[in-house]
Amino acid sequence: MSEVKPARRHMEETSVDDARRVREKLSRETGNDVNRLADRAREIAEKLRDQLGLKPAQP
Repeated sequence: MSEVKPARRHMEETSVDDARRVREKLSRETGNDVNRLADRAREIAEKLRDQLGLKPAQP
């Protein structure tokens, strides 16, 4: 007779868990609107450039 194995307990957070959490947060904040998500990404990139003292990328 086969034995039922207990489900694995979730002991540590993984990078997949982190990515899922960030994706869910962004979905809630932007309502899955790609344009709002892109605007947010541009704002964050601008803030990071300012903090790091970098110049905007030249196309």
